[in-house]
Amino acid sequence: MQKERSLSFLNIFKGQHRIRFGILGIFVTLLVSSIVLTTTYTHLNIQKAVELTAQDLISKTQKTIVDDTISYFTPAMKIMTLGSSVERAADAPILENAPVIAFLRGCLDALEQTTLVFASDEEGNMVSVGHIPDKRVYLYDADKPIPHESAYVLDIVDRRHGEYKESRSYVDKNGKELAREYKPNVKLSDQYDHRKRDWYVKTKAELKPNWSDVYLSWFSSDFVVTATVPLFDHNGKFVGALACDIGIDNISLLLRRQKASRSGINFIINKKGEVVAFPDQGRNYITTQQVQTIIGPEAGMRLAKVSELGESNIVEAYNVFLKEGKQHFQYMKEDIKYVANFSYFGDLFSQDWILGLVAPYDDFMGPIHEISKDVILISVVILFASIILLVVFAQKISYPIEVLAGQMRRIRDLDLDPPKPLESHFFEITQMENALNAMREGLSAFGKFVPKNLVRTLIQKGNAVSLGGERRNVAILFSDIENFTSISENMDSDALMNHLSTYISELSNIVLTYKGTIDKYIGDSIMAFWGAPEEDPRAAINACKAALKCSKRLQTLNQQWLLKGLPPLPTRIGLNFGEVIVGNMGSEDRMNYTIIGDHVNLASRLEGINKVYHTYMLISEFVHDALEGTFLTRPLDIVAVKGKEKGVRIFELVAQYSEDPEFAATPEQELWCDLTTQAFEKYLAREWKESIALYEQVLMRKEKDPVALLYIERCQAFMADPPPEDWDGVLHLHTK
Repeated sequence: MQKERSLSFLNIFKGQHRIRFGILGIFVTLLVSSIVLTTTYTHLNIQKAVELTAQDLISKTQKTIVDDTISYFTPAMKIMTLGSSVERAADAPILENAPVIAFLRGCLDALEQTTLVFASDEEGNMVSVGHIPDKRVYLYDADKPIPHESAYVLDIVDRRHGEYKESRSYVDKNGKELAREYKPNVKLSDQYDHRKRDWYVKTKAELKPNWSDVYLSWFSSDFVVTATVPLFDHNGKFVGALACDIGIDNISLLLRRQKASRSGINFIINKKGEVVAFPDQGRNYITTQQVQTIIGPEAGMRLAKVSELGESNIVEAYNVFLKEGKQHFQYMKEDIKYVANFSYFGDLFSQDWILGLVAPYDDFMGPIHEISKDVILISVVILFASIILLVVFAQKISYPIEVLAGQMRRIRDLDLDPPKPLESHFFEITQMENALNAMREGLSAFGKFVPKNLVRTLIQKGNAVSLGGERRNVAILFSDIENFTSISENMDSDALMNHLSTYISELSNIVLTYKGTIDKYIGDSIMAFWGAPEEDPRAAINACKAALKCSKRLQTLNQQWLLKGLPPLPTRIGLNFGEVIVGNMGSEDRMNYTIIGDHVNLASRLEGINKVYHTYMLISEFVHDALEGTFLTRPLDIVAVKGKEKGVRIFELVAQYSEDPEFAATPEQELWCDLTTQAFEKYLAREWKESIALYEQVLMRKEKDPVALLYIERCQAFMADPPPEDWDGVLHLHTK
């Protein structure tokens, strides 16, 4: 024994051992020394170069962005200030002040970033000048084109003479009015009053030029900032304001153009945490409910919060900035190192805006090419040394791997004939061969089984298949297409097969998604179950989820099929839960993994019982109890199927008590289900009139509900001819 161990040690390459020891032992010896030397040499130099370069680039880029942003906005304020003196010199009411209106047109032409220029007074009168809309049609008569020569839109709010008028004029480039339209049927609630707007209130209160916060313009439907200057009469009394809207979309272009690094992201936020500008234009806008504007209700938008951008690295940087007050720092997010910088715009531009930048640390590796060359040179030396050693082991490693690869290809092609045993000195190779053999045996049994998860289990275990079964609690589902015989008679056979294949594929995928096992397809019917071959403590819940999902999916598919000229396929579903025998049934040559038992038969009968109540999803009391109140149901009846004397309560499956809107029960559904429950209890208690009254309430909320109509008819019949004293409410069915 001692001699054999000595030979095994001396002839290590001929013995069987773990491949990782053979390869890693050699590589570790060569690589550890080189890694230590190169890492120590480069680390300090790289870190210093990256940080210095990054800080310098970030500072320059952010200064450029701040300067360019201020330069973008401030000319508008200067021109508005100049315009206030024009208005004073004209000394005429706003709506009759031709020089001011001409000035507004000039501002619109001179400042391309301006979307709207307007003047307003303390009496509630306002005139605004904007560009012609792209559609070039009237605002209040969208089917009528505006005059071809129109160059500007002149919107007027006129509160003179004790009445409210709102009009839009279309003028040419010389200011000549070509057409005018008035807003019809203006209600008090629809009247626009600039005196209540933030930009006007703030300017009146402070009596000095002001910048508004970012808001959604009623005119352009874009986010804008309003530059406002106060207007005074010759006595210095505040009489109104002159203002212009400046679109902020161009700031996104500026952020995209000025980048400190390849993957860096610039963004502007305010102190509320709202994203004012972002390189991907529009991502910082969130659609909200409708809002009332001067031109009527429109879909509203708001600025997104930082947390709503979907950029977790930016959110992390912003949180650090808020909590620690740091303006330049580094941080880790999802194993990636980032550099962050935040800069204030300062007093030159009276907005509480903050410019942020987030960039991967690795973006700033450019200035270290010389160091990288040294690293590459050292790595090449190590690589050549490693290659020499690898050649010695290449034949020993590659040959058995190539043989196994060939076997894998044969398995992929379902060529499952056993190959010649492979001889290998490596433990891992032997393990791979054993795994392939187990897989081959499992796949050989594939033709005897339909459920994919069962085949997967067989491959993992590598056991032979045999007849037999065991008792399990499972949930069983049967589905069937309503009036399929009529549908099949009116369709070409090829078209019918394609239509049915799509239907079965869609429902089967849903069953498999919710951990179900497809037992068999019976024409247009599907039989499936939950809880085997793998245990599923939520079998009933998953089955009900699958049923609801099938119903939802069929609603969509039926609409699509109707549009394509194909018949819809309304489907009835029956669900039961209980103990059955599950296992391999059949003969030694041909087997089927299936379930048998009374609960299987009851599930099949429930599917058919849908016809009696004109419903589409029925569950038994056994399913209902297993759900433990997690689904919304309503009681339908107590039935004894053909061949059985004992009655079983049945329920209609309606929805799930869930946060998922696809399955969630609505308050209306909960109400009529509760009414149905009360009505059914009154029915069982022989309180016919009370039951009828409750079912009539159901009809008020669920028009033409077949269940309510059925029970009203039953109760009326029992009132005329009462049932015997031993009546227990059980309906005995005499057909399948």
